Amino acid sequence: AGAGGAGVGGGERTYADLVLEDEPLAYWRLGEAAGPVVADETLNFEAVAVPQNGAIDWGMPGAIMNDNDTSLRLAGGARITLNAAIAPVTLGFLGRDPYTLEGWVQPTDGIVHMLTSSDFIGDPGYSTEMGSGFATVEHIRKGARTDASTPWPRPTVSDGFHHVAVTYDGTYAQLYFDGAPTAAEPTLMAIDLSDPGVPYIVALAGSSESASFDELAVYDHVLPIQRIVAHYECGAHGTCE
Repeated sequence: AGAGGAGVGGGERTYADLVLEDEPLAYWRLGEAAGPVVADETLNFEAVAVPQNGAIDWGMPGAIMNDNDTSLRLAGGARITLNAAIAPVTLGFLGRDPYTLEGWVQPTDGIVHMLTSSDFIGDPGYSTEMGSGFATVEHIRKGARTDASTPWPRPTVSDGFHHVAVTYDGTYAQLYFDGAPTAAEPTLMAIDLSDPGVPYIVALAGSSESASFDELAVYDHVLPIQRIVAHYECGAHGTCE
């Protein structure tokens, strides 16, 4: 979503206030009326929307309650990547560096990806995948070109946006779905991006897939469960504390 609401210094707190208080490395609200530039609220990681052979719909209904900001819908191979002038390794979290990945997703067809430094096949890195028809939410870490896939209980993905967050503390990857922790799996695989070859992908819909994305954020630390729940409650119910 784009800029909106009162916020710090102007009255009621907003979802964006809560996210920025937790000091993200990057925070794409995805509220632009047109592209291709996708702004980062932290001013660190400008991104661009790339249609490929698909479609990008700007100004779609957003995920956040009591917020008129919009979301962005990708279809048919369309994606958002970091500006080519920015090295992808800066969000690569090499070795076993900690991170949190967070966003709101409304999948409408097939499997889609958010916040990933991997090509999903063989390159080392990490990705978060979510699908409607497959009813899956999964986080995958890869190191030294060896899969380190972490299986999750697979919640049914109903219509509408869902809040997805993943934390990694160097030992365990923890997935949260709509504010609730689903499972923690050990994964000690070290990420090696010595030969990345893949631009950092903020969001992606495959060639026959589509989804809406909103409020995507990346942190270089583990958000505690209390903050993840606070983000969800603010976005889903308008209780921004």
